[in-house]
Amino acid sequence: MELADRTVMLLGGSGLVGHAVARRVLAATPPPRRLVLVALFEDEVRAAARALEPYRGSVTIDVEWGNVFMPAPVARLDIATIMGNGEHRALVLGDLLGDLSDGVLERNLLFRLLVRYKPDAVVDSINTATAFAYQDIFQSARTLLARAQDGGVDRAAVEQHLLRLPLPQLIRHAQIITEALRRAGTQAYVKIGTSGTGGMGFNIPYTHSEERPSAPLLTKSAIAGAHSMLLFLLGRTPDAPVTVEIKPTATIAWREVAHVPVRRNGKRSRSWIAKRRSRCMRRLRPGRNRGATSAGHSTACTSTSAKMDCSPATSSKPSRRWDRWNSSRRRKSRTT
Repeated sequence: MELADRTVMLLGGSGLVGHAVARRVLAATPPPRRLVLVALFEDEVRAAARALEPYRGSVTIDVEWGNVFMPAPVARLDIATIMGNGEHRALVLGDLLGDLSDGVLERNLLFRLLVRYKPDAVVDSINTATAFAYQDIFQSARTLLARAQDGGVDRAAVEQHLLRLPLPQLIRHAQIITEALRRAGTQAYVKIGTSGTGGMGFNIPYTHSEERPSAPLLTKSAIAGAHSMLLFLLGRTPDAPVTVEIKPTATIAWREVAHVPVRRNGKRSRSWIAKRRSRCMRRLRPGRNRGATSAGHSTACTSTSAKMDCSPATSSKPSRRWDRWNSSRRRKSRTT
């Protein structure tokens, strides 16, 4: 979309990805009228704004900070303070588990920011899955069970455990941002997503310095997948903005798997799945968003099923070269 005389909001604007996106937005020709950086901490977002000063030109850079998943009255408090205060817990739990009313919407920090600035485009580089998964619901449950066995469970312990449940937080966030984007008249929403574990397998030490993925890390991957499906719904919602999710690790994992040699019939060669994925990689034309979901449609092939058609989502039928290769493969399989 053309950015001239428009407002762009960047969620997670103080991180590495957010800074890179901000540089690209400021380098657009013509540039936007305003760039709004939103981050968790004031010092970090102001430092990011100062770092972007040489590149901003005539663009106005505004900064906002706080936890966008929380009600505005407690959004600038740390989680320990919220957990330790009964009034704060009651406020957050009421907005989290109650009905989605206008009061819940108007109290939420993200809703207030979107309605105030009315951005034409929003780029969300917050690692949402990490924010929810690493509250470690497993450890919280073990602690609660141990206290229940000793008879030491009180209302505060139950409330603290409920505040760590990841799915209610994700669902309420999706509901709030959907309504906020609609009321703000936002035209495009881009989410920088994650696979959770780096895109590799259950037993491959790829990221996070873990020999095997821990339960919180797998929770992160599960939340990332659930978030993708909620964005799928957002992309199909009437009056909602064009919705795009980009999962960089999906493309990375795909590229790596496509070149892994495996043994077949006693010889080292690529498997049929790897060949098919490699073929898919070549068929993607330059400029496509690999690993992206736009308005509920995906151009990425992340399935391990050999029966999956990995042609681009916009292609109606495979090429003649693919037909010849596939026919040859079938003939060979019948002879063997």
